[in-house]
Amino acid sequence: ATANVGECVVCMESCIERYTFLTKLKQLPVETVLNIKYTTTFNDNTRSVFAAAFVTSDTGSGIVHIAPAHGEDDYAACIENGMDTSTFINIVDENGKYTQGCTDVLPGRFVGRSVFDANSDIVDILIDDGMFVEEETISHESPYCERSGSPVFYRLADSWFLRVTAIKDRLIDAAKSIVWVNESVGNRFM
Repeated sequence: ATANVGECVVCMESCIERYTFLTKLKQLPVETVLNIKYTTTFNDNTRSVFAAAFVTSDTGSGIVHIAPAHGEDDYAACIENGMDTSTFINIVDENGKYTQGCTDVLPGRFVGRSVFDANSDIVDILIDDGMFVEEETISHESPYCERSGSPVFYRLADSWFLRVTAIKDRLIDAAKSIVWVNESVGNRFM
């Protein structure tokens, strides 16, 4: 992935030789690139460029899109760079389909579509809009369900945790007052 800036393409200098169709126009200091504000592809949301340790120049352009609600590394990088977590948009439901919330970042026709099935159509839109420079396949580890073998996607979700040690004695007392149909089951709780 590379980033278009008007008629320019922004990429890491070490990646230029990979893209033979590019001509180096100007070298920008890292500090300048890290302060660039840009408008997202499918809407007028403004975002900032920042560095992340997992983005390297050994493949691609050294510049990647980040989705903090859909990746552990993305989420951590956004937190490290001071992004407000309330701005993270979770646009995928528990079945892996785009929700109505996706219209903030994608055209509405993707609502209800599987995230795995929509990729080629998203690429087509980028090509049609002149926002696409080059396509390449980069292999990386992706999570799969051990039981079904199907792909797993990351999705930000609200969670809550209970400190059981703080109420352990009350739980044991409550378990003692229960008439267990199989006594051995109740004994496991005490």
